[in-house]
Amino acid sequence: MTQLKLEIGDAVFMIDDIVDILYGPLSKEQVSWLPDQRTLSELYEALEGASGGPERHSYHPLRELFAGITSSMPSDQRMVVFSVYDRTVEDRPDGSGNLKPDLAGTKDAIQPQQRVPWRLIIYAVEVKDLEKNGFIQSLTYARCMLEVGDKWFAPVLYYNQVSQSLYGVFVTRFGVFVTSAMDLVASEGQKACNKMILRMCSASCWRAGLEPSKLIDDDGRLCLSRGPKLSPSLLPPTKLAKSWLTLDHVAQRIAALGRATRVYRCDEWTPTPQKRQPSDNPRTISHKTEPAERRLLVDAEQRAAAASRRSARTLRADQPAPGKQPEASPTPEKSIQAWIRLITDASVKSNAGSAELLRVAPGFICKSAWLPFPRHDVDEQVVKGLSGLHGCPVLVKSVVARHPKSFAKLGERILSGKARRSTDLWKYSTTGSLVAVFQPRVHVYSFYQSVGHPIRRLANNPRSMAHAVKDTMLGLAISFFKQRRIHRDVTKTNVLTYEPHLPMSEDDIRATVTALASSGWPELEGLLENDSGFKQLFRERHAFVNDFEHSVLWNVNREVSVARSGTPEYMSYQLLVQLAYGRWRIHTLLDDLESCIWVPFHDILDAFPELRSQAEQAMLTSFATDDYTSICNSKSHLLRLIPTDYQRNSALASTWPLWSRLIPIANSLQQEMVTALNKYQWPLSAEQATDHAPPGSGSSQADARPETGGPQDAQQRAGSLAGATTTGDLAVLFAELEKLSRKAIICYLLAIKDAIKVFEDRERSAAI
Repeated sequence: MTQLKLEIGDAVFMIDDIVDILYGPLSKEQVSWLPDQRTLSELYEALEGASGGPERHSYHPLRELFAGITSSMPSDQRMVVFSVYDRTVEDRPDGSGNLKPDLAGTKDAIQPQQRVPWRLIIYAVEVKDLEKNGFIQSLTYARCMLEVGDKWFAPVLYYNQVSQSLYGVFVTRFGVFVTSAMDLVASEGQKACNKMILRMCSASCWRAGLEPSKLIDDDGRLCLSRGPKLSPSLLPPTKLAKSWLTLDHVAQRIAALGRATRVYRCDEWTPTPQKRQPSDNPRTISHKTEPAERRLLVDAEQRAAAASRRSARTLRADQPAPGKQPEASPTPEKSIQAWIRLITDASVKSNAGSAELLRVAPGFICKSAWLPFPRHDVDEQVVKGLSGLHGCPVLVKSVVARHPKSFAKLGERILSGKARRSTDLWKYSTTGSLVAVFQPRVHVYSFYQSVGHPIRRLANNPRSMAHAVKDTMLGLAISFFKQRRIHRDVTKTNVLTYEPHLPMSEDDIRATVTALASSGWPELEGLLENDSGFKQLFRERHAFVNDFEHSVLWNVNREVSVARSGTPEYMSYQLLVQLAYGRWRIHTLLDDLESCIWVPFHDILDAFPELRSQAEQAMLTSFATDDYTSICNSKSHLLRLIPTDYQRNSALASTWPLWSRLIPIANSLQQEMVTALNKYQWPLSAEQATDHAPPGSGSSQADARPETGGPQDAQQRAGSLAGATTTGDLAVLFAELEKLSRKAIICYLLAIKDAIKVFEDRERSAAI
């Protein structure tokens, strides 16, 4: 319940014509299928007779009513049959336990005691006497249906057997849309029910909520179309390409609403013996919508400026002001209007350059995510500029899927005031206008040649783990010095390892140094020239950092901007302290670099449960809680450790030479940064909003939550970098923090070099 409240927030909208929007108005043919109301009167009376009793008494009358409504439909037009469902669903894609819809709408009738997976359930039905409980249960079904991965939206029906009211609940990644209550005792309510059920049962393909470019094959594999025969292709066809790719699940962030990031490994689709090729209903192919290549609405400089809420008064004093100042942050209304244009625009230019890469890549990574608008293209723009550099992924292509026209209509209803709050089902909050609450999102596919694996796989290889920390830090440093960006969300899902690791050529090393030291960095260049051990660090690449969706330009004035400043268990200690006290503080490269320590540190603790000491178990437990103070205490204890403070038989023992070097450096650097901030009277008012994942985010599921800082927050949050300082002070402060960032990179790399030497000596001793 708490998790769903945090996911959904205020994004529940009641729209009277939501069924018309999603399923289209009744056609003449469908009108002819509507049974005479008198023929259904006995079925409605039977359902009324079960009212007020246990919910189970309403199951069969409700099923008979739905069957009666569709009885006049031709059998080849009836896409859904409702059955009473008495077993729990076969799979648990949302991880929340065994669930059992009261009725299930499937292509074929379900036999008694038959268990089916969520991928076969087209519609779920919940019967409950309390609106609040019934709505929450409906949302859990919708979350499971969306997690299958082939749906634009998840449709659920909720029936209250006491009030005899039926609701249609339609869950998208950017909001929950519900019908008004249909009173199944009144004639008007019965007519509305008849029309809704008829359209839902005759809908197929995208009208039924299915994503046009995906389908589930006979073996239950999620497939992505890339051929022109069945639907327009996301990817350019090649001579070696087949029409379909299978998407093997790698990772996902579970949620009903929000980014819902899903990562797949793509492979060529191959049929199994006696299985047909993936197919779709030929009658609906003409309705499929083509996925669109990204169309950039504004130039890169304007996007970057808007993403970070840039203000002219805080430009670096030593940098000239641009000739054209960026526009102010768009109002919620303008943001929704721009989103509508993006998802409906058909005139899109091709993004070339991927066909050759697809030919040579044996398997590549597909990341599917619903990103907040207008920051949906930030990750692409950042990774394009970093592609192939040390610690950075190789981007093949990024495309925006062409969304159903119905989604644009939902935005139009919000703008026109024809939507309202569903207070009878959801009483979360009444603050803010619906326009401000609505968070438009864009479905983006990104394809990477870099195939990554969870960094936890390196838990038994301390040397490789040390290299992985080094690679991640270098990737973040390159982003910082080359593009002036900080990541702000370094988590275990965003740090991935290569298997096997990749060698770096001299040209690769030169490219890395150029990216790091484009404006000169004598200390780094001197170490590379004179210290062979230091240069050896650059010859191997074991890991990379990805997901730059939350990145911002670091040295500009930004209101508390869209997205988080870290996930608490991986946050830097000083940033977490400010979070615990409800304060706001600038996020710097030092915070990202410290997160590179906490991510593998957490994975090492988690990988060896049998070796954990009592103190280590307490640390790991605190990391998985919502108690920020407890996490602070654990990290504070670690920051005060000295190199000899560890137990030989413990989870951290094998990698302690790494932590004993990195953690003291992190502590020292943070103290230097605090000193710098205090010198310039950095504002730390308790009234200022925090820029982080919302409270309750102490688990990995926090990543699934909708990002804070939507358009409605921009007017309420004034966490300006200017604060009590002047523009000149800020310029000096940024210069000092940049100097401290260079020092941090050198200190960390030298410490990692020493730790790797210890690990290599240990390996040689073990081999003798």
